[in-house]
Amino acid sequence: MKQPSSFVGARLSEVREAYGMAVGTLATLVGVHRNTIGEYENGAQPDGPTLDRISKVLGVPAHYFFVPIVREAHAPPLFRCKSKTTETEKRQAEVHLEWVQEIDQFISKHVALPKPNLPDLSDIPAHPRLIRSEHIEEVAVRVRNQWGLGEAPLNNVVHVLEKNGYIVSHFSLGFDNVEALFFKTHRERAYILVNKDYDSAARLRFTALHEASHDILHGRLPTNFEIDKPMKKLIEQQGNELTLAIALPQAFIDEVKSVSLETLRILKPRWKMSIQAMLRRLLNVGRIDKARFASLMVHLSKRGWRMTEPHDDALPIERPTLLKSAINALVTKAGMQKSALGAVLPLPVGIVEKLAGLPAGYFVPDPEDFNLSVPKNIQLFG
Repeated sequence: MKQPSSFVGARLSEVREAYGMAVGTLATLVGVHRNTIGEYENGAQPDGPTLDRISKVLGVPAHYFFVPIVREAHAPPLFRCKSKTTETEKRQAEVHLEWVQEIDQFISKHVALPKPNLPDLSDIPAHPRLIRSEHIEEVAVRVRNQWGLGEAPLNNVVHVLEKNGYIVSHFSLGFDNVEALFFKTHRERAYILVNKDYDSAARLRFTALHEASHDILHGRLPTNFEIDKPMKKLIEQQGNELTLAIALPQAFIDEVKSVSLETLRILKPRWKMSIQAMLRRLLNVGRIDKARFASLMVHLSKRGWRMTEPHDDALPIERPTLLKSAINALVTKAGMQKSALGAVLPLPVGIVEKLAGLPAGYFVPDPEDFNLSVPKNIQLFG
């Protein structure tokens, strides 16, 4: 690829942050002063040998640092994470989701992806302190109606989200403090990154839907909305409540003739939610009180089901397919060579492969590649 003349310091910053690497660490590995790295990140261009060392240390091609960043601005991300999560870890996760956004923006120029499809909630309070449980139940009904789900179990949560305009990526962050995050752009496109280091199918389903629930319920808040610790706790509680209301509608509640661990164990393969989630849903709707909930959780712990429940191994992991299918469409429907496509992507191909769920080496050059033009307006979905 021909290398443009202007070094983009922000590209260096974001790939360093994606590794969770301190400026001083990168400086040591490259063999320069830490202030020099700061200068590069502010736009000063390294000489050729130094650029080659930076490229080698970070594992990205040199031309990547000359690709302009044209991403849309997005609202501050909402994280599903542990209290001990560091700002460095949050930024690592955020950079990866920004890259997902960049992949989507490139693809959307050429492939028609599903548009955001949310119900009208103009009569539902937007401020978390004004939202009541009855509002959440109503929102869940509207979402299911808008998405044509009826009262049936969600067969594949991730595909439902992708069909209704969400861009979802499963990616291994290499640490478990951040379970997921989401943010929204000004064109109302919502992006979700789920850390696939968590390998429970039921948990991954819950997590993906939980992030969408934040978008549905809290995506209407202004971008400068202040979220302190009490507000974050309330928002998380409401996100959990809406997630369960969407995943486990009235039909599920009606199927629970008697509340017991055995009943929920039997229902789990049908509804594909954890027994603990089903118990919480029954508590939320008043089928059991707090004392009964606590008692059942004690019995659940005694059975060793806190960490691993029955049927966990039998439930299939639901992987995103939208970005992968769109990239494949550029190859199969438009006849574009894979390596030619890789050459015009805004990100290193290895990063795109991981974030889009493509096999490693998907963009490996083919000696017969010749078509560098990217077609437009492929109709991937009807």
